[in-house]
Amino acid sequence: VAAIKNGARHMGAMVSDLLEFVRSRLGTGLPIERRLMNLGNACQSALEEASAGHPNCTPILQVEGEVEGLWDPSRISQLLQNLIGNALQHGARKGEITLSVTGSASDVTLRVHNRGIPIDDEAIGTLFDPLVRSPSEDPTQPGTSTSLGLGLFIVKEVVDAHHGQIDVTSTQAEGTTFTVVLPKNA
Repeated sequence: VAAIKNGARHMGAMVSDLLEFVRSRLGTGLPIERRLMNLGNACQSALEEASAGHPNCTPILQVEGEVEGLWDPSRISQLLQNLIGNALQHGARKGEITLSVTGSASDVTLRVHNRGIPIDDEAIGTLFDPLVRSPSEDPTQPGTSTSLGLGLFIVKEVVDAHHGQIDVTSTQAEGTTFTVVLPKNA
């Protein structure tokens, strides 16, 4: 039953990502409905959901400062699911993922970090483009992701809709870190 639920959730997310891609191509932009929310609580929920199917992963959540802001809870959930899912998929199999959420007076910074094979420098430039998948993935191999290459594109769209910023760094020594900065009241 858990596998069926997980599969249905995965399929629902893929359909949602496809719809967002089509909307963006039609020029309508990503609609958002801002409400006061706590990003630390949203991260905790997203981590619990995403890591339930990965018993070898030890997720860590660190929250500092005031992390409430006016954001769209469903869009932020979508962003978190994509970033956490990406970290679980591409991170070291028995490593840990770390989410850190730090609030300042005007914005909140979210960092999603994992260890694993670093992202090639050439790939970083197109990472947030639609329909781009990891060049290291071989679709003929078992266990390969069924990703459509829209997850990070959707993440970027969500960040842009909230007038935020996103960046990624990836090295063998330091691992991979996605950094999202969201203004609290943009």
